[in-house]
Amino acid sequence: MDLASNLIQEAEQKGVEFLLPVDAVIAERFDNNASTRIISVEKGAPEDWLILDVGPRSIEIFSHSILGSGTVLWNGPMGVFEMGKFSKGTYAIAESLANATDSGSVTIIGGGDSAAAIQNSD
Repeated sequence: MDLASNLIQEAEQKGVEFLLPVDAVIAERFDNNASTRIISVEKGAPEDWLILDVGPRSIEIFSHSILGSGTVLWNGPMGVFEMGKFSKGTYAIAESLANATDSGSVTIIGGGDSAAAIQNSD
């Protein structure tokens, strides 16, 4: 937590927007057929439930920020994109990055999982 707090503080000092999810898709087990709910990150997930994707409000916030940015660095999928039920966040962000690139933004995608998600997207 110290590293995360330091990164957030450093970003604020440099005027860099550092976005974190505000909501999430949770499931009672690691299974594409599991029951799911959307929760606010502030409230948290019930014990024994898993956070498997970002929620719709987070997608909206991230996409809006991406489309208004000159440079975007994306490292890591938003959720378990290999499971269809938990891939919405990753593919929505990939689409926003593609739109931003088409509009002249510099987009950098790092990490093997992010690259795999891009290759698997339609």
